[in-house]
Amino acid sequence: MKHAIAVFLYVCAHYLGLNLLLKWWNRDKVRILMYHGIRTVELPTSYSTQVTQEEFDWQLAYIKRHYTPCSSEALGDDSKKAKPYRVMITFDDGLENVYTDAQPVLARHGITGIVFVLPKLSIERECIWTDKVYDLLVHTKAAKLDLTIFELGRHRLEKLSVVERAQLAFSLNRKVKWRPLTERQKVVAAISEQLAGRDYSIHPAFRLMTPEQIQELAAGKDIEIAPHTQTHQILSSLTPEQQREEIQGCREQLDQWGVPRSRVFAYPNGGRRDFTDQTVEILRENGIDYAVTTIRGHHKPPGDRYRIRRFDVSDSTSRWEFRAKLSGFYFILAWIEDTFLGGDTHKRPKVKQ
Repeated sequence: MKHAIAVFLYVCAHYLGLNLLLKWWNRDKVRILMYHGIRTVELPTSYSTQVTQEEFDWQLAYIKRHYTPCSSEALGDDSKKAKPYRVMITFDDGLENVYTDAQPVLARHGITGIVFVLPKLSIERECIWTDKVYDLLVHTKAAKLDLTIFELGRHRLEKLSVVERAQLAFSLNRKVKWRPLTERQKVVAAISEQLAGRDYSIHPAFRLMTPEQIQELAAGKDIEIAPHTQTHQILSSLTPEQQREEIQGCREQLDQWGVPRSRVFAYPNGGRRDFTDQTVEILRENGIDYAVTTIRGHHKPPGDRYRIRRFDVSDSTSRWEFRAKLSGFYFILAWIEDTFLGGDTHKRPKVKQ
């Protein structure tokens, strides 16, 4: 019901001119869109980090018509010469489909993007662990999953639909995300051992770019390659030395590959509690002038350069919601929900086939 009401309000905001009014009101702000994957292959259920290439193409066309695409230079530009209605495109993690499916669309529209990469995982041909848990659960032929040793229960998978198994994956990922690194690795290893068949390989939608693909994009004109740590650890859960290894190691590896230095960084996970003041100091030490979060909202330069707001675009983002996010109307509704209706922090992701 809440979703239907929100869609109705998005439509009203469009046709009553409220989006236009808010667009003008927020004209000096930079709208930073956060994507992960742009896919042309099918997944068994919806997956929040994967947007279809067709929808991505429509979104870029809409931005090109109604807004001003910009690069990372806009993050600190609050001069009178700064263009209004700026929009920046970013991708977290460096998935291979950004190389194969997103870059051609960006080039066709003449829009640049920033891709935050994970060099060590790319070298090891690994994937993000949350993607792996989802992929294993929705594709496995195993009948059960026993995680009682980790206090995560025993699950009869043969009784679950593919949507229910996807929901289980999201639930497990939420519960495990904040556990110590070594324990989380053991949980993922146990899931992989029990569910991965002999011929298992990660779904194409979740593969990371190779070092060669990263270097090729960096040499082009459509993509800026920027650091996202080595292995996507939540930085506030690490010691200062471990944080330094993740950030500095990422920077040094990109230097070795000849990638032009970016002044922008993206925090893994990116919430308010996912980085510390110590993290910010380490970023400064490594020549990082701006850091983007996953805290939703628009960015008004210069603002807090190490707590820059973005908003996500997912497979469940309708075109009405997309318009409302760009104008700022979406964030009025989000504030009302967070303030008076308990927010959406603990909601399960909506999954559909």
